[in-house]
Amino acid sequence: MSTAACQIDYGGEALRLLPERAVHWPRGGVLFVADLHWGKHAEFRRSGIPVPEGELAQELDRLQSLLEELRIQRLIVLGDLLNSDAVLTDAEQQQIVAWSARTRGVSVQLVRGNHDRH
Repeated sequence: MSTAACQIDYGGEALRLLPERAVHWPRGGVLFVADLHWGKHAEFRRSGIPVPEGELAQELDRLQSLLEELRIQRLIVLGDLLNSDAVLTDAEQQQIVAWSARTRGVSVQLVRGNHDRH
């Protein structure tokens, strides 16, 4: 994790804005993330848009590093976990299942966003 976090005070609570695109609430043991859009790149590739592969693995590694380093107890996804009606590939589903097994003990909560309606 980068040391370039910016700490702010919100309602008397210290929050750390992380360059890894996350907000850490140390006292609550919570990590907030938003707009992950899992499946977006595979959806683009199926539509003929050339985008690199491996982005989901990188995203899961980034999250896992933060969860471990910060000793997170609760992960809150603030909308758009999936990309609309994206269909995850078998490989992507397997990556998510493997990541989920590594995060046992971490409570994960989704606050639905406009892309999560499907």
